[in-house]
Amino acid sequence: MDSLSGKVAVITGAASGIGRASVELFAELGAKLILVDLQPSSGHMAVCGDVSEERTAIEIARLATQEFGGVHVLLNCAGIDLAAPLAEVTVDQWDKIMAVNLRSVFLMCKHIVPLMREAGASIINVSSAAGISPIANRPAYIASKGAVIALTKALALDLAPSIRVNCICPGAVETPLLRSSIHSDAEREAVRARYPLGRIAQPEEVASVAAFLASDGASNVTGATIPVDGGRSMA
Repeated sequence: MDSLSGKVAVITGAASGIGRASVELFAELGAKLILVDLQPSSGHMAVCGDVSEERTAIEIARLATQEFGGVHVLLNCAGIDLAAPLAEVTVDQWDKIMAVNLRSVFLMCKHIVPLMREAGASIINVSSAAGISPIANRPAYIASKGAVIALTKALALDLAPSIRVNCICPGAVETPLLRSSIHSDAEREAVRARYPLGRIAQPEEVASVAAFLASDGASNVTGATIPVDGGRSMA
C-alpha cells in the first residue's frame, strides 16, 4: 500500500469502528494525525468535540494551522444510525441524524478546504451502502447518507483539480454501532444473508480503501462512490 508519509490527515469519528481502524492504518503508513471524536483519544493530536457543531471544525482548523501549517487529507467517518419507520421518527431525531451524518461533513469541508493548499489533497466521506441501495425502516439514516453521496459529487466538481473528493459506502461492518443494533444470533444471520460474500466486514477492510483514496496512488480518482459492501448494492 502507498505510503502516507508527510501527509497531515484529519479523521473524525476516530475513537471507534472505521475511524479507529483508519487511525491505526494511517499512522502505520506514516501520516501525521489530528483526531476528532466525542470520546477523548490518546497517542495523537486530538480534539474532543461534537462534529455537528461549527466550533469543533473551527478548532480543528486552528490546530491544524498552528501545528502543521495545513492539511492533506480529510476523512469524515463520524456517523450515527436510526432504525425507525417514518411515522416513528421525531423531528428532533431527524435533525440529529442530519446534523451528525451530513452537517458535520459540510462543516469539516468548509473549514478544512482552505488549508488544503497542495495539489493532490484528498477528502474522503464515509456514506453507506444504504445510501445506494436502501433497506427498510431507516428513512432518516438513508436520507442523510444519500445526501453525503450527492455532496461528495458536488464538491468533487467544485474543488477540482486541486482537491479530490470521494465517497466510501460500507455495508454492515463489525463496529460498536452495528453491535448495538443486533440483539440475537438470528438478527446477525439475517444481516449476513444480505451480502453475496456472506459475511460482515471488518473495519480494517474499509480503512484500507480510505488509505488508498488518501494516497498518491488514487491521483486520478475523484467524484467516485465506492461500495465496500460485499456486493450488496451491485446493480
